[in-house]
Amino acid sequence: MRTSQQSIDDPQTLDLTKINGLDSEALLQTSSTDESLFFKESSYSLDLNADKAGLSPLEYYPIEEQTINLEEFKVHAIVTRGQNLPNFLLVSPIDGARYRAEAVKGDPEAQYKYGLSHYKSPASPKEVVQTAHWLYKAACQGHVEARLKLASLYRAEFLVGFMETSGQSSRLKGLELEKREAQEEFKRLGFFQHQLPRHLIDSALWYKLAADLGSLEAHLTLGLMFRQDVILAQNPEEALKRLVLAKDVAKGEAFYQLGDMYSSGRGVTQNLNKAAHYFFKAHRLAHPLASFCLGLMIYHGEGLEQNYAKAIKMLELSAELGNVQAMTELGRIYYGGSGAPQNYEIAFQWLQKAAPWSAEAKMGLGNMYQYGEWVTRDYQEAIKLYIEAADEGDAESAHNLGIIYYNAMGVPRNKVEALKWFRLAADLGLAQAHDTVGVMTWNGEGTIENREEAVKWFQKAADQNNSSGQEHLASAYAVGNGLPQDWRKAAEWYLESARQGNVTAQMELASQYLHGQGVPESLREAKKYYRLAAQQGHKEAQLRLYELSQKKPKKKT
Repeated sequence: MRTSQQSIDDPQTLDLTKINGLDSEALLQTSSTDESLFFKESSYSLDLNADKAGLSPLEYYPIEEQTINLEEFKVHAIVTRGQNLPNFLLVSPIDGARYRAEAVKGDPEAQYKYGLSHYKSPASPKEVVQTAHWLYKAACQGHVEARLKLASLYRAEFLVGFMETSGQSSRLKGLELEKREAQEEFKRLGFFQHQLPRHLIDSALWYKLAADLGSLEAHLTLGLMFRQDVILAQNPEEALKRLVLAKDVAKGEAFYQLGDMYSSGRGVTQNLNKAAHYFFKAHRLAHPLASFCLGLMIYHGEGLEQNYAKAIKMLELSAELGNVQAMTELGRIYYGGSGAPQNYEIAFQWLQKAAPWSAEAKMGLGNMYQYGEWVTRDYQEAIKLYIEAADEGDAESAHNLGIIYYNAMGVPRNKVEALKWFRLAADLGLAQAHDTVGVMTWNGEGTIENREEAVKWFQKAADQNNSSGQEHLASAYAVGNGLPQDWRKAAEWYLESARQGNVTAQMELASQYLHGQGVPESLREAKKYYRLAAQQGHKEAQLRLYELSQKKPKKKT
């Protein structure tokens, strides 16, 4: 089982209104262990690569462009009639009506709330424009939340263009000047990605204008944009600056991002001590992914003192907050008995919770059904789960399907079908699958025998440090089948495989040293590799080692 990268609510998305968190006093008390107990200096590497967050795809109705009369203003706007508006805390139309009079008089808070009273989903173009109009008026007067909401509307692509064509007050002109100055600054510093649509530029500018008024939420969003190469060009230094400013908002998201930067060393010098420090702060704010990362660091003893019990507790806290990666990791731990007593029942429970969102969890459940571990053996259920996981890109599930069809496990033997799944696993990057496809192609199983093509598959597996692929490639060089015979290259690949404990490679390498094929003849080296194979219980190696021990050394002349 491998670590999944999927989460129910991925905290790295930029929709700050959907960041996962839980306000539980009991949970926070459980999480309040003194951070000094965890920290130690370490030079180990921890790779917690964050997926690059992109803009969420939206389904659109046709874009509409219109001019709408609102109060004394004429507003020209272009809007899209999408189906998923940004998630704002709304003001009901009844409550909004109470703010109308003050809004017309120019009170920015009333304008902000009156604007939100027009906001609903699904929204007509007029309703979106009415919301934007009043938010714009509040933003002219320095209303921070209004600027943030406008940024969200532009970023979600519900507001594509917006321009007040009359009523050009001094405040409005001042805001437009402020926006132009912000745009020139970002352009000068090379912050914008190339060929950005106008509405995404406007989104970044509105976040910038909100950040200039001290909005920590805006600093956080800009920091994530700079870090993840979303809208704004990737800039680790600017990301770090913004995230440090924003470290007290959004349920610990900024702390988590800082921890991830220091753990991965992307944009900053890697420092696991600092990573743990920031992860711990985010964990104290019930940030599920931070708790997960801390759990992994403690589990592996990377930057923190290894402690399986504390690690599992951290992972359980993260899982209870809805983090699928933690659920899957707990399933893996209890399934394999690594760090906790093996317990198939608990493993099954965690994997079952994670399975709707995790291909790896589906694969784990498939294993349990395939081999009847805690559950009744059910090949059809295993196949169903493996197919779902493989369709989601899980290479190991595809490989397991190949094994099922090759070995007739609950289905008729079908080598063509087996090869299809092995090839999919190989296409998904599984080194073992490259070797398996090579073996079947070499032997003509499920396809036409083709030694030259088989060697290509062995090479791909060998290049990924797969010991079986290295051994098969070495054998092809040794016999000169599928490529020209080359004893030296055979020895090189046998050596790579033998170092990983491959018994066949150890035996063949010993034979090459014994006969001086591609390597200098050496009885000592031959004995060395026979001994390695013999230690793994290989009977022929034990016999050869005995025979060589009886052999008298040659006398020097």
